[in-house]
Amino acid sequence: MSNEEFSTHKYGFFVIASAEWDLIMDKLSGSEDIADGGYGDITNGCYASYLDYEDDHSHNEIDEEQEKLIRALNDYFEFKKLPYHAFRWIDEVRIKRLEHERTI
Repeated sequence: MSNEEFSTHKYGFFVIASAEWDLIMDKLSGSEDIADGGYGDITNGCYASYLDYEDDHSHNEIDEEQEKLIRALNDYFEFKKLPYHAFRWIDEVRIKRLEHERTI
């Protein structure tokens, strides 16, 4: 994708996905405090969980935002060639580091 930058506009983020995206990007850039998960460690934690948002949003709203966040994250990881994969785990979004296959 040439020199273009990645944009989240096409995913239609609302409050939840937008806040979680910013948190993940801060972790990736090293802007987040090391005591809060460590530099670049986006795999240590959960995102857009029901527990964090169910006081203000319905489970359906949270589900929709989780799906938007997962799609955007996986597209971003592919765009930047980062070894991560976002997925839904029970009632939250998680990110795992992909293992590279070895060829002999």
